[in-house]
Amino acid sequence: MIAFLMAALIAGGATFFIGRRLQPVASGPSTIQIVAAAKDLSPGVPLTAGDLTMISWPDNVPLTGSMKKIEDAVGRPLFQSVGAKQPVLQRDLAALGSGFGLSGKIPPGMRATAVRSNDIVGV
Repeated sequence: MIAFLMAALIAGGATFFIGRRLQPVASGPSTIQIVAAAKDLSPGVPLTAGDLTMISWPDNVPLTGSMKKIEDAVGRPLFQSVGAKQPVLQRDLAALGSGFGLSGKIPPGMRATAVRSNDIVGV
């Protein structure tokens, strides 16, 4: 009986001291909030605040072109479809007020010119 009590006391003490020394495990990776589609979005239509939402993104996985504020994407049309809950990136959007099509794909300060060609050239 005494051996049983001693074993229980030693086991309890060891559990207590080991438990105090262990570091708490982190709940998960740190995240940031980025702009994403609230629903499936089609190209060509200017985005509204209702089309967008914020999602959590792992801080240690950089996403080039992601936006931190919904206001940065509102009013800009998409070049391609974006699925629900997928990040909306700068490269997916036309410039504000540029409309959709070729004019939206031309960077500010640049110009596009039509080049005449025929079927033989294969341009």
